[in-house]
Amino acid sequence: MSNFNQYFKNQGAKIMVERFFSNVDDYNPKAKLTDLKWHIADEVSQPASYYIENGLTATHKVVLEYTINYDDVVRFSEFEVPKEIDGAFIIEGAYRIATNTLGNDYDCRINMSGTGRWYINFDYDRQFDIAKGVLKIKRTNPELGLPEKVREYALDEIDEISGLEKEALRLTDRQIKKLQIKLNLDYKPEYISKKVIQDCIAFGDDRVRDLIIDKKIESVPSGFMNFLFNGANKRNFYGTRRKIQTYWARYSKLQEPESGGTKVLTMLCARYWKGSSDASKGGSDIQISPGINAINLESLTTKIQVPQSVAINQSMLDLIDVGDTPINQNVNKQNSLTLATHVTDEDVLYDCYSKDFERITISYLDYLNSKVVASESVDYEKNKLKPDPNGMVEVKYRMGRKRVPVEEIDFIDLHPDWRLSTATRRIPFVNYTDSVRIHMGSSIYKCRCAIKNIKIAGK
Repeated sequence: MSNFNQYFKNQGAKIMVERFFSNVDDYNPKAKLTDLKWHIADEVSQPASYYIENGLTATHKVVLEYTINYDDVVRFSEFEVPKEIDGAFIIEGAYRIATNTLGNDYDCRINMSGTGRWYINFDYDRQFDIAKGVLKIKRTNPELGLPEKVREYALDEIDEISGLEKEALRLTDRQIKKLQIKLNLDYKPEYISKKVIQDCIAFGDDRVRDLIIDKKIESVPSGFMNFLFNGANKRNFYGTRRKIQTYWARYSKLQEPESGGTKVLTMLCARYWKGSSDASKGGSDIQISPGINAINLESLTTKIQVPQSVAINQSMLDLIDVGDTPINQNVNKQNSLTLATHVTDEDVLYDCYSKDFERITISYLDYLNSKVVASESVDYEKNKLKPDPNGMVEVKYRMGRKRVPVEEIDFIDLHPDWRLSTATRRIPFVNYTDSVRIHMGSSIYKCRCAIKNIKIAGK
């Protein structure tokens, strides 16, 4: 099972209440929401079969308590968010099993192929039109949820921007690292600049390479929160909050529990899980891809779904073990994460050694952006590096390899075993041969085990 229930109780509910209900009274100057408090209601836990048989949704109920203009009348509202029961989400009587998913990261992407519009997409708000040579910046007013006037700058004007206006060009820490890694920059780009744009154009269309740096792995909690606040170009969040504000402006209160509470938010939350293949049919089959043991739901935390449109390439092999994949139509679509990979609510973390051979866990972006000694230059039995006669070692750096002096290294790679999944590592002797035999052997071994089990069951 995922850690969604724990995440929601510790962080998720608080974030949702603050973001959806703050400033909800902006359009009604006479009735101000005051003393807002909330808690997650304690309910008698029902087994999964109860929700299945009655066609219900298992949910956390968040109860809101508030006053108006600091009067003494305590009013109530509520909204509901699906929760896990026995390792699964149950939406309208249907199981929904969520795993880690591999998706596209749309920040710092370069589109320069085909007959359509060519552009550099720094993020949702900032985009450079290559054909017109114009940087467009669009912002959404956080109070109104409405787009502000689009600002446009010619390429030669960008470096002349200063003062508060320049802050609109500032890159996030993640965007800076991503550009450094992908473009292999010898400088740190703190702002969108003419040079950064020219380097992106020189790099070319990144969709041709389909690198891991342009992907993101979402856990169940992070996928849900991204859906709420960034989904549909942020229309999920702004549209829902605007409806809550409109109701307050008209009725000077939040929707009451007797009428279903804040239903617009409840429906938005359920929609994240309801968008499954059987949702329109009203089916109640367990939504687990073939090849996953439905009894051992803990295995789902190490699984990752790969879309059909994605071809796994060498840049993904730090995170994904292509040797551990189902022997059916889901081959290469349902894989396992490597042992060194950890998917959290906010980031993808990766294991490596410090310079002193102390095992540490760092952000995968930091791993890619550092000089990490490759396993070929490491003696793992003695925990020593193996430099060549010139004092150079081979390092992995920004998805490539090069040789550097020992003094310049940042980290040391773990033994290659850690780039395999738990299942592949259990195959006898598989970690003592080359990568091709690893992947062939793992599939053949699993196939033989499956045939053996069928024969045993037949007896």
